[in-house]
Amino acid sequence: MDEAEGLKYTAEFEVYPEISLDELNQIEVKRPVSTVEDADVDAMIEKLRAQKKTWGAVERPSQEHDRITISFSGTVEGENFTDGKVENYSVEIGAKQMIPGFEDNLIGLQAGRVKPLR
Repeated sequence: MDEAEGLKYTAEFEVYPEISLDELNQIEVKRPVSTVEDADVDAMIEKLRAQKKTWGAVERPSQEHDRITISFSGTVEGENFTDGKVENYSVEIGAKQMIPGFEDNLIGLQAGRVKPLR
């Protein structure tokens, strides 16, 4: 490089716009206040218990709040509405996951047995 010529360069800068926040002094901010009651804590504990519960096999007949695995097919007036047979479906008795009355028929089942429902 020649000293007499000097150094030439091009610089590009982003210039942010000026922002005026003068009107913020006129805004009133209300801080929300929330409280946590004992009932709120109890409800959350029960919700977490339900989400994290574990299941184990038992030798007795099924009872309310047991989770069982069933296979079934559903028909109405001779028409199958389950597109065949549903295999290995887990249902908690009493959780009202199925149509009304269905889970009531699951109480008293023994593992490996077949019970026709009507």
